[in-house]
Parts: sequence; structure tokens; C-alpha cells
Amino acid sequence: MLNVLLHFLDADKLQDIYRKQKKGVIFFGRTLASLGKVYLDEDQKVLAALMARNMVEMSDLEKEDISSISLMAHHLSYTDEDAYFTFLNKVIEHIDLEKYIELPFKRGLLPLIKQLNAVDKTKVAISQSRIDGLVDKIYEQELDLLLRKMSGQEFNKLLWELLQIDKHKLSDWTKSINRNVWIRKVRKEADRDNLFRLCWIMEHLDRYLTQTLAENIARDYRHSRHTHIYDVPLLAYLMKEHRMRYRAFIPEPYFLVKYISDHHYTLSHIAYTVWFINRIDRRKMYNFRGYLSRLSHYKNPQYSWDKLIDSYPLQESKSMLLQMLGHFSLLHEPGLTFKQIENRLLYSTSSLNEVRFDDAMNLCYSSHPKSIFKDRDVARTYLKLYFEERGWSAK
Repeated sequence: MLNVLLHFLDADKLQDIYRKQKKGVIFFGRTLASLGKVYLDEDQKVLAALMARNMVEMSDLEKEDISSISLMAHHLSYTDEDAYFTFLNKVIEHIDLEKYIELPFKRGLLPLIKQLNAVDKTKVAISQSRIDGLVDKIYEQELDLLLRKMSGQEFNKLLWELLQIDKHKLSDWTKSINRNVWIRKVRKEADRDNLFRLCWIMEHLDRYLTQTLAENIARDYRHSRHTHIYDVPLLAYLMKEHRMRYRAFIPEPYFLVKYISDHHYTLSHIAYTVWFINRIDRRKMYNFRGYLSRLSHYKNPQYSWDKLIDSYPLQESKSMLLQMLGHFSLLHEPGLTFKQIENRLLYSTSSLNEVRFDDAMNLCYSSHPKSIFKDRDVARTYLKLYFEERGWSAK
């Protein structure tokens, strides 16, 4: 199916699709994003790179919005380096980024500036001084308004991008804000993940302010008797970085993994969760590691554990997170799950050759605590791959 798609989307077909779309770059970006979630062999990578170059060549950026351009640039960086740099140079030539630097910032603007700031300047037609000028203009805006008006989630995204663009400028800005404004921000925030992300960002900027915020957040946990899945990264952060004591418990590892893989698959979330499990009950680590390996491979087989580490953008805190992780890493998939499937089938049947797909589903997926799979779609995907690898019918 993938080979058919890659051959189908040749230059003429792409041009036809682009001509019919009002904003074709968003289609290109989403197509590249989809390719990033499946395994590509070497021949398929060549076809994907050719498709990416065709997309870049036919894109008319002057009719596109900045968010679509930013999305396409992001996914080009994982598809083909030559196409990526060609596209960035096209952006520099045809898009006046300065006119977009006004409140509220257009979605995609800061990620695009971040990319231009980070790339090798010998490969793009923009100087560092021009990038610095764009950054200066960002801080000429009334960012205080965003602190007061933006949701916690959107504000954290803004801070995370600004942190990667220029840490020192962001640090100076955060210190210029009255502490009571920050305190009111965290007291109004009910989402535990937004609080964790804010604290993690501020950890890079102002340790004293972070301590104040942590003390205000900690009040909600002093009389809590339950540890929910969404509490874990924040609780771990408070316990490790600010030495706060709680009688915490580890939620069921599968649901903890599902929460992370569905919503918060980041190096910092995983590192603090691993630290938390090791601190509270390291016996749960085996199941946590196995479930996370399986679900992360199911959701994004191209995005390996090494890629997750390599893509983390802040070197100063990466070493800290890796130290927290210690020897933790994801297991090799789908090989490990295939072995578990095979063991379960051999234990339950006299011969593997007699196994039907529906029977395998019943053996491997159930509500039993020791079932290999706890999600029907995940079970069906892995079993289909297992059957196809052995040349069996998966009907």
C-alpha cells in the first residue's frame, strides 16, 4: 500500500492536487507527517525524498499561511535534508517574517524562527544578525499581556519556543515580571501537566522563582490520598527538585504509559516518571518499560528511543534527564512482542500452524491482568504484523 501511494504521488499528481487546494502546503505537511509515522525501507526513503523535493518546488509560499509553512518545514527536516534547506531558502526569499511579529503571534511563527536560528547558516541565505533582529522584535512586544490572557497550555508552548530561540532574553523577561503575577498564574491553573511543563521551563530560567511556584503548587498535594496518572511527572518534579515529601503511589503501569504515549511523549515526562517509579516501587518498572516500548512503537515506529533523545533541544538539561533515566531505554520492538505472542500461542495450542487469527486475538487480548494486550487496536496491529511476517492469513 505504501509503495502504491509513493508511486501514485508523482510530480504531475502532486501538482494537480496542489492546484485544486486553496492552501496546498498544509496537505503536503500532513502527508510528510504521515510518512514519518511508518517504517520506510531504503527504496521508499528515496521515493519519499523525491516527493518532498517535488512538493518544495511547486509550493507557492506567498499564498500560504505561516502555520502551514512552519508545519511543512518541520516535517521536511525529517524527510530530506536537501529539500529542507531549499524550502527554508524559499521562505527567506518570499516571506517577510517581520510583518508577522505582532501580538497575538500567528501559530507556527516562533517554531519557524526557531528552525532558522538553529540551522547551519552556511546552508541558508540569512545571517545570524538578521535572526537576532527578529528575536529583538519579539521582545519589543507586550509579552506581559500573553502571560495574563493565554491559556496555560498555549503559554507553555510560547515559553518553550522562546527558550530554544534565546534563553537569556527569556530569562531577563521572566525576571522582569512581578512574582505575584506568576503566583496567581499557577494558582489559577488546574491542569497538572500545564503546571509540570511550566515548572520544567522555569527550571532553566530562574531557580528562585521556580522554588516559589513549587511551594504554591505543593499545597494542593499535602492532603491528597490518591496519585492519579496525570500527577506523576509533577509529583516527581516536586519530590526530586524541591525535596518535598509525599506518601505517593504508582498508578497501574499500563494506564500511566497510555497517558504518556497518548498525550505527553517527551523526554522530560518519561525521565521524571522513571525516577518516580524507581523511588516508590521499582518492581513496577518492568511492566512500565514493556508497555511503553510496545505503545510507542505502535504509535510511531519511525521515532525510536535514540531519536527521542537526539531531538531533545536543550543540551544543558538533556544530561540531567539522561542521568535520571540511568540505564533505562525502550526495548526492541516489534521483536519482543512477537516473542510474547509466540510463547502465548505455543502455551495454548498444540501447533502454531493450527492458529487462526481470531483465536490468536482471543488468546492475546482480554481484560485479564496478565493479558499481553489491553487495547484491541494495538493487539490487532501487532498480531497482523506477526501473522504477515510468517506468511499466515490474518483474516
